[in-house]
Amino acid sequence: MILIPDNTTLRSFIPNTMAPVKGETTLFDKIKPFLVAAENWFCENLIPLSLLQHYIEEAMEEDDPLYFLPRRIVCLQAWMNAVPAIDVVVGPTGVGVTETASLKPAAKAKIDNLIASTIAERDRNIESLIAHLRVDSRWIGSRAADKFRCSLFPDFRVVDAMGVTKERWTAYLGLTHKASVIEDIIGRRWISTEVLQDLRSRSILPDSDDDHNHHGKDRLIREVTELLRDVELDVMRSDSVFLERNLDKERLCDITNTIRRNPDVFPKWRHSSAAGRFNGPVFENRKESSGYWL
Repeated sequence: MILIPDNTTLRSFIPNTMAPVKGETTLFDKIKPFLVAAENWFCENLIPLSLLQHYIEEAMEEDDPLYFLPRRIVCLQAWMNAVPAIDVVVGPTGVGVTETASLKPAAKAKIDNLIASTIAERDRNIESLIAHLRVDSRWIGSRAADKFRCSLFPDFRVVDAMGVTKERWTAYLGLTHKASVIEDIIGRRWISTEVLQDLRSRSILPDSDDDHNHHGKDRLIREVTELLRDVELDVMRSDSVFLERNLDKERLCDITNTIRRNPDVFPKWRHSSAAGRFNGPVFENRKESSGYWL
């Protein structure tokens, strides 16, 4: 493990844990298998190991988000999975792990609340981490970023838009999968898969507050992206298995026409498979044609 090497580091990222008495097994040793699994999960889902090693070398200050957020998330992920497997006691001064018969494990309701609060805290930290990662071109180009550009929703705004308040990371994965299916239909039938992929790649880039970026090409791209997101959210809120049937075809035609009329902003449209369907056939008046006229 490279993020949580010892008990001191672990306890600094899991607050309100009771200090072990002399001779007692440390919390680190008790949940070490869960920490190993959590770090593997983190590298698979958020930051690849090779890039994480660079961040560790660069982020030496404890107040650096790329120092504390990865460690915090790994600790919370491990703690969430460890709690059901160990005897936890919840007291007024904090949380501990029982090793003697004199201390009874916490009631199920307290354990459930502890797990729920741990998940909520983990998800808040994941949301914050994503915001910091999106400004780093190294992460943008990494395999882990593919998970966040599989749809037009690269962050938790889709979760908030759907009114989800619990287990937001799990909800994000489910919602973006559904969004990607809806978008693939929209790409094939309307805006083209080429334009869709371009919009997805642009969506993961950080939002800019510069005034000049709120005009011209960037502004139109943002407007089209937001319109597509609205169409998708309406379908997802309908909770219907017939995704294509619930698409607002009139709005999608309007969006497609906007893309067609602005080839300088959406250059991928020109040579897309969808462009031919919308442009229609072109007839030329040639002398060798039987229908030639003067």
